[in-house]
Amino acid sequence: MSELNFKITGDESELKRFLENVAKLQKQTNDQLAKDISSALNMEQKERKKAEKATPDQRKGSQDVVASINDEVKARATQAASDYGRAASDANLSILPFYVINPFYRL
Repeated sequence: MSELNFKITGDESELKRFLENVAKLQKQTNDQLAKDISSALNMEQKERKKAEKATPDQRKGSQDVVASINDEVKARATQAASDYGRAASDANLSILPFYVINPFYRL
């Protein structure tokens, strides 16, 4: 069987221009993508630094709140203890309800 060989001739300047435009668009797209990624990373770093700075401030604020709650609890406990001591001393001087209810109870 015989082989056929074809020789195609033509103007490939249009193809070259098209490929050059594709290469140019690809370069522009890559440059824009790199710029966007760089911008996003810089923004992320700034936000992370803000968060790192805010964390100690929040921790200090939380510690202040806990300290004030502890102080309030201590004050209430002290007040309750003094009220209980006063009630205990008043109980020694007053008539307890048991004596009133049970008339047969003798001291």
